[in-house]
Amino acid sequence: MEMLGQIFFRVYSFFATIGFGGKGNNVIVFPGAKLLNKKNLFVGSNVVLADAFIDSTAKVEIQNNVFFGHQAMVLTASHDFRKKGTERQKAVNAKPILIKEGAWIASRAIILSGVTIGENSVVGAGAVVAKDVPANSVVVSESKFKIIK
Repeated sequence: MEMLGQIFFRVYSFFATIGFGGKGNNVIVFPGAKLLNKKNLFVGSNVVLADAFIDSTAKVEIQNNVFFGHQAMVLTASHDFRKKGTERQKAVNAKPILIKEGAWIASRAIILSGVTIGENSVVGAGAVVAKDVPANSVVVSESKFKIIK
């Protein structure tokens, strides 16, 4: 049964990666992944995208040996907060994202536009990354957990 599951993921991943700007070997995509503007998505070898949401309005480069936890997000585009109403919806700014070799993007982490994640770095579950992460770093979002009753 395990072999059948592996075959399913290989076949599913093959079709999910059609249209990528560039792709290495052994790229795994889980059902539920949302990959927008695939022509701007460049993925190295031995990469697990899991069921990530990747909006590559601008270029997204994911180097070799990177893996994603469930429901991680990579967002190259944002809207101009200085605009109002429908003008804000139309005012899209996009900057490229680079995720370097060996990085781990944990479940529900969010990588925002213009960010570089350094080699072998870990972005913790639920972290929101708006600035570059140096190589060999671990980043997490602080939680203000409080029991109120």
